Amino acid sequence: MNPELLNKFPKSFYVPDGILNQSQLKLLLDLSRKGYEIILSGNSSVTIPKVDDMAKEKLKEVGFLDLPHMESKVFYAQICLSKPYCPMSRQDARNLSKKINKNFYGIITPAKVKISISGCPNGCSEPLVRDIGIMGYPTGYTITIGGFAGRNGGIGEMISTDLNEDQVIEELKKLFFVYITYAKEKERFYKFLRRVGIEFIKEKLESVVNTTPSE
Repeated sequence: MNPELLNKFPKSFYVPDGILNQSQLKLLLDLSRKGYEIILSGNSSVTIPKVDDMAKEKLKEVGFLDLPHMESKVFYAQICLSKPYCPMSRQDARNLSKKINKNFYGIITPAKVKISISGCPNGCSEPLVRDIGIMGYPTGYTITIGGFAGRNGGIGEMISTDLNEDQVIEELKKLFFVYITYAKEKERFYKFLRRVGIEFIKEKLESVVNTTPSE
């Protein structure tokens, strides 16, 4: 996207795990009193039009994550309500999201990467239409790749099942290594998958050993 056009978009900030703490609530109240519009924009984020640099820094200081928008980076891990708040949840998506954000948020990739985690197969956080989707089952997590909700979209394809949290992190490390190594510049995950095929990606995943993507 044209950088000048991108700069016209209102700035959005992600609320880690979707839970606002007292400092964040107080700052949002202060900004509202100063005339800023605070928009709940979905996906556990808030959008604040015409926010200045000082307010941006304050938002970061209290724990908001700056969304990369169209940058070629790994986005935050979007989650559903999950345990302990949803009786349908089979896994703790919130705890896994913390680990994923710690390990992968902001990593430079060929194109932007959106991750979504659902605590159960109902998929309230829409993991099947994200670059990387993770769904909780009683036996562990399943990972899908290549989902896309926009034009020419489609459902992601499954690459792993029955993983615990640590195994998910290790699988993602390998997956990002394969994506960074073999995808073309600006090639979204769904286009990469359609170009090389699921078997190619699985084959490369099996050959990756102890690889951590660089920031």
